[in-house]
Amino acid sequence: MPLATVERSLRHSFNIGVSGAGGQVGLTRIITDYTTFAYLTDDYVEPAHERKGRAAAMVRFALDHPDLQNLRRFLLVSRDARELYERSGFTAPKNPERFMELLPGKRS
Repeated sequence: MPLATVERSLRHSFNIGVSGAGGQVGLTRIITDYTTFAYLTDDYVEPAHERKGRAAAMVRFALDHPDLQNLRRFLLVSRDARELYERSGFTAPKNPERFMELLPGKRS
């Protein structure tokens, strides 16, 4: 992904970083209106710093943050970290049949 795209996405998101030896080693990015909806879209920790609780700490920080309270819905999509998010209270959608997506190039 081009650096300009990453920078733009970060400017328009709620971001949480975690530092380790040598600088930043993790990032959680949340897209939100701060009132009704939040989407946890990125939760990344450098491979050398994985399995030390950093991703879980960033998720807890987000869920406890005063600006993200009383939302009607907090969503995420996870390919391989479901257990991490389940420990924080995330579950499968109650009504998955209501969810839809539009992929690039598929608009009619």
